[in-house]
Amino acid sequence: MAPSRVPATTLFSSSSILLTQEQFANLLIKLLMPTSFTNIQGITLKTIPSATKIKIKHVLESLYGFVVERVQTLNMEGKKKKRGGILFAKPDYKKAYVTLKTPLSINMNLFPLKMVEDARKQINKKNVSSVIEDEEEEEALA
Repeated sequence: MAPSRVPATTLFSSSSILLTQEQFANLLIKLLMPTSFTNIQGITLKTIPSATKIKIKHVLESLYGFVVERVQTLNMEGKKKKRGGILFAKPDYKKAYVTLKTPLSINMNLFPLKMVEDARKQINKKNVSSVIEDEEEEEALA
């Protein structure tokens, strides 16, 4: 059974760019963590290498409602690691620096760093306390 394909209807047209729903859905964008969460003038994104500045701008404006002033892109090579004589490489990606016309504020819950750190501390405390309890049980049995 063949997977159903999205009909290639045009979402919008701009001078020479016609984006279809298929192309629109295949443009993966990942927001990289900003340095501050209030009054953001620019954001950094990680996307696929085939993404163009125009496609990135159209996706941000139409899907997310941002007012984009400028997009700068940088092709990044994936990190390479060698283990046991075999070379492993992460995939290449494109980094996009997007300048916004209007400042943006992001909810800090998008990046729950505090919650992750607290969870790690609790796990470490449980591991340390279980080791101490095991030692006390061994001493009581001896």
